[in-house]
Amino acid sequence: ITTGPAGLTALKTLREEGFDAIAFERRDKVGGLWSRSENAGFTSALDETVVNVSKFINIFASTPSSTALLETYLTWHGMSILPIQTAHLLFPEPFRDKRVLVVGIGNTACEISLALRGQTTRLYQSYRRGRVMLSRYQDDDTPMDMHFSWPILRLKYFLDHKIPWLITSVADKMMVTKMISDAARSEPAPPGISRDEILKRAERRVREDWRLLPVPSMAHVHPAVQEDFFPALYNGDIIPVRGFKDFAGDHQVLLDDDTVMEVDAVIFCTGYDLDFRIMPELEMDGACGLSLKKAGGESQEVARSSEESVEQPVGPKPRPRLPRLFQMIFPPRWASSIAFLSWMAPQENVWCICELTSMAVAQTWAAETAESTGKPTRSDGYRSPALLPSLDEMNTRVDAYHRWWRGEWEKDGSMRSGYGPMNSYSWRLFETNPKNVPGCGRKTWSGARKALQEAVRSPFQFAILHKDDC
Repeated sequence: ITTGPAGLTALKTLREEGFDAIAFERRDKVGGLWSRSENAGFTSALDETVVNVSKFINIFASTPSSTALLETYLTWHGMSILPIQTAHLLFPEPFRDKRVLVVGIGNTACEISLALRGQTTRLYQSYRRGRVMLSRYQDDDTPMDMHFSWPILRLKYFLDHKIPWLITSVADKMMVTKMISDAARSEPAPPGISRDEILKRAERRVREDWRLLPVPSMAHVHPAVQEDFFPALYNGDIIPVRGFKDFAGDHQVLLDDDTVMEVDAVIFCTGYDLDFRIMPELEMDGACGLSLKKAGGESQEVARSSEESVEQPVGPKPRPRLPRLFQMIFPPRWASSIAFLSWMAPQENVWCICELTSMAVAQTWAAETAESTGKPTRSDGYRSPALLPSLDEMNTRVDAYHRWWRGEWEKDGSMRSGYGPMNSYSWRLFETNPKNVPGCGRKTWSGARKALQEAVRSPFQFAILHKDDC
């Protein structure tokens, strides 16, 4: 259901394993949220939206890199679109020449503000606390994500598990240091001013003028990745103000510091609700003293997963509802036939992880199908098939994850929600199932080695003149 990055890779990998897979998409083109739509009923990327990872990372296995990546992926693997129903409503331009207040400090809020530059008479951005705000590039003009190789990411995850009390603070410090360095690029630098002094001035602006420091931990809140936000603050195109408190009258809003502002429009970019009622039978909670409920229950509170949840009013925190998903994918009771690919929030390229997850789902269901029909799934001296654990074991692991998650959430409520670059080509590099036993390995792609070598080599050939192509 849907043909965003996760849906497309799921469709391809399921067909690859021999399943009769069909994707349903209510839009008239593939891409999901990344597909620009003028239908006011759809969540859509804007014309100004820029993906936060470079083109060297944002690639699929067994597909050549392409600007029109998602549609290329569809046609490359012989899949086509059959439109069923579409509806279009043209977006109006209600904010031109008005005083606009944007509420939030996540990627969406920043992108909305940047898109409104030059169209409003005054543009304010309201937020209550700081946020890690990063450039996509290092100071040497190479894409930032090229410096996080596979071994480094695996090491980070290992340390996250073993010594979270140390690695969390180290990672937070590194990101804050980069944030200040990124801001310093727009800091005026008169002759004779040292680099250290420029960094100090930038930190004062970030901490005092813009209140972006201190920040919530990266362990609980993803950073905002924006290229033009700091320059817009320096130029006065976006004016930061205190958190939104209430409407105070016609064309007036009240801020947290009791300031009353005159505005003509308010745009709330304060997150979204993950509503699992598409599957009313899905079990929710059932751990940490919470009763087991169904997603379709009348009293069901939808799960909160908000990049802007830091903007919620201060007060008692309602306990979020969590779906019971084994490995954050499978509902234990229906694991052999239902999988969710939209509940993960990895600290790396989500498209790459979506493809790996799709492979895992296809392998698991292939093994389960073969096992249930009596086909051989085991061979002497060969790897074991990717069969699901028992229902009890899956529920035990879900309970353990819920206990960990809620423990972290109590610490910070904003949690609601090779040596080359990390990419998907490596998934298709080696043959892992030469005997073609169902559920015992993924397929290879003959072009994977060349594509992987190119992905490693290309980024570091880029100079500053090629920045816009990343």
